[in-house]
Amino acid sequence: MANLPPEIWKEIIDSFSDNHSLRSLLIVNKSFSSLAVRKLYGRVVIGSSAQFNKFADTIIALNDEGHKTYYHYATFVHAVTINTFKREAIFPWYRLSSIFALCENADGLLIGPTDQYADRQTVSVLEDMPSMTLVTHCLAKIIDMLASRSIRRLCLRSLRFLAEFQRHGTRFSTALGKLRKLESLELWHESGRPLGNGGKKCIVQLAQMNDLKEIHLDTFVTDELELDNVLTIFENSPNLESLTWWGTHYNKDDEDYLYRTIFKECTKLHKLVVEVSGFQEGDDFLRLSRHSQGLEELTTWCDIGIGALPLSTFMTFVLRNASTLKHVNALISLAGPPVNRRVHNNNNPNRNLVGRDA
Repeated sequence: MANLPPEIWKEIIDSFSDNHSLRSLLIVNKSFSSLAVRKLYGRVVIGSSAQFNKFADTIIALNDEGHKTYYHYATFVHAVTINTFKREAIFPWYRLSSIFALCENADGLLIGPTDQYADRQTVSVLEDMPSMTLVTHCLAKIIDMLASRSIRRLCLRSLRFLAEFQRHGTRFSTALGKLRKLESLELWHESGRPLGNGGKKCIVQLAQMNDLKEIHLDTFVTDELELDNVLTIFENSPNLESLTWWGTHYNKDDEDYLYRTIFKECTKLHKLVVEVSGFQEGDDFLRLSRHSQGLEELTTWCDIGIGALPLSTFMTFVLRNASTLKHVNALISLAGPPVNRRVHNNNNPNRNLVGRDA
């Protein structure tokens, strides 16, 4: 091992993807052990309540002043992934905040389905949880704690936390209000759950209190926020660089005014991702394309199913941004004539755009 510098061995061990190999390295020697243990504890993945309780008990025991260990394991934890809630109605959420308090370097949390993992300086909640009151209470504590650890990205795939103010009070919104270093904000919502004035105010304040460089808003969010609040978000995001956009259900004049404001206020906006699920042609983004300027990257994206930009819309994007556009990754539809608006299929409240008017 002396023949290679430690940073090379670190790169080699960081490439290991299975915990079995890492655990084997723990018993080779102290040098290998010190590298492997940091990898093992750096990103913790929880797949069941039993796993979480075992992890929590271990961290608590190892932090006991009377318990002598070779490593201070809690300091190695940087991100925690929990992907168990869909299978278990009861999860010990109440223990989560105490674990983050002990793991002073932890600044990443993801609650979501399998095959997705937490990143550092990120809080992501990708699905609904069954025990909403308990989860919201615990998440508020964790976000309150992580606000001082430079959280850069917030992703909420369900705004039930904000929509149900009558039940949960303002605990969650108060915690979100302490985030001051966000650079990326991703918000999804469900049809039929009004945000209320408190929820709308909370979202607008996130834009006002942070220097956002990336925004991702689905159609339900923009519709619930209403035009004035959406305008305020972009007026307070002068350094915005990337926008993922699902469209709106505003009238034509309001959409024109909104898009004109976005490209006027967000002069650094160079990347646009357009969500095109569920329609092959239409003028949904034609008005957006007519106001676009300064784009360097144009991408289409489908949350579910397939979709594409109509050719006329795509060409307008290209012509409006001919001097700056460097990269295009877009599905294009040659079909016509265009339809007017996309519509929502509300059978699944967690998925959004799947149909179009005839």
